[in-house]
Amino acid sequence: MAPVAPVTAPRLRANQALHAPALAGRTDWYLVTQLRNYGAGLRGADPADSSGQQMRAMAATLPDEAAVNDVVAYIDSLR
Repeated sequence: MAPVAPVTAPRLRANQALHAPALAGRTDWYLVTQLRNYGAGLRGADPADSSGQQMRAMAATLPDEAAVNDVVAYIDSLR
């Protein structure tokens, strides 16, 4: 899960340089839902939302539900 670490480290705080929100305090179901939404194109489709488009592209690399769950489990391990 190396691509997640630079965005969320340290301690799952926001990374303003990457426009990445804090993940600390987010529930598992929220994270899974948002990754699914990005992967399905329900989020990150607006051309004016460059951060959302970046996240959509990253979520599209997750091949299946198991990969989504693995990412969320990794995020949980950083708490």
